[in-house]
Amino acid sequence: MKKIFLFILIVTISSCQSIEKNKKPSTLLSEDEMVNALTELTILKSLSTVTSGIKRNSGINTKDYIAKKIQVDSITMMDNLAYYGYNPEKLKAIYLRVHDTLEKRYVLHDSLKEKYMKDYYPSKGYNKFGDNKEVD
Repeated sequence: MKKIFLFILIVTISSCQSIEKNKKPSTLLSEDEMVNALTELTILKSLSTVTSGIKRNSGINTKDYIAKKIQVDSITMMDNLAYYGYNPEKLKAIYLRVHDTLEKRYVLHDSLKEKYMKDYYPSKGYNKFGDNKEVD
């Protein structure tokens, strides 16, 4: 009985320790830079999921691409994610902006593809997905 009581006491005392707030990274990215970085990472991740064979054969190194594109190394990115993670409202706002950016890019891509198909294949009957099928 004493062992159980001692165990519960130790667990209670150790769980009451204060959690230190994550320190500000040496290179703190602004919210705009975080949105840009997370948007690029999301696109790259989706490309690697959809076209894994193509990506493997193309020789694209994800870390190098991101480092060149957004000029942020992976350690800095992780430090910033941890830092912003301690403020969930800010991180939520950043991810909402990433979602909005991706939506805008999708709509732009879709409209450009549709215009391309109409301009270059007007008599072929292509639908907006580039399929050579009759449009209902």
